[in-house]
Amino acid sequence: MADLTDLPIPLLTFLVAYGDALFPVNFFIPGEPAFLLAGFELGSGKGWNLVFLVFLGAILGDQSSYLIGRLYGTKIFSRFKSPKRRRFIARGRLMIKKYGARFVFTSRFLGPVSWVAQAMAGTYKLNYFRYTLASVSSAIIAISQFIVIGYLSAIGIEIFGLSETWDATILIMTENIILSLLTVLLAMALIWWLQKTIRKFIRQKRLAKLPVDEL
Repeated sequence: MADLTDLPIPLLTFLVAYGDALFPVNFFIPGEPAFLLAGFELGSGKGWNLVFLVFLGAILGDQSSYLIGRLYGTKIFSRFKSPKRRRFIARGRLMIKKYGARFVFTSRFLGPVSWVAQAMAGTYKLNYFRYTLASVSSAIIAISQFIVIGYLSAIGIEIFGLSETWDATILIMTENIILSLLTVLLAMALIWWLQKTIRKFIRQKRLAKLPVDEL
């Protein structure tokens, strides 16, 4: 197979994983493409380097967000005027006060509220040891899901004899950096759209099940 390290893939992978966990840029950077790529590379027999980098990036991003919250306090949240983001912040503030480290752990699986959980933990001076334990353990579990999907995808390409097609695709992308960047951006946009659509569908299904007098 073509060697993806011809491109600065390790560095980009780390930066995407780091940005996905770093408040407030995590509002704009989804880490899923990096996690899937790490799993795919592992399944392709390239080793554990990208897997290590996505875990490292996510953990360091969480630590940085905690430090930002610790240093700047509640004023870092006052700059966000979007009603949607204000709701995330309000919910995160309530949950971190009520549940502490348990919320830090579960927030990773609760969608957008995870964007503010780490900084909230620092803002309200959550015990650092408990925070780190909850943060690291949730990151490992959450990221591992995508790594498994990427890993199985790579195995599937080998099983169904698509390795030559994949080699040709990587060769084209290696020779065209702009195309590579556009492809990554397209994948990120697609994942963001799918997440938004699925959450909207689930929310509509829940509302449909409520009695009329509760709507």
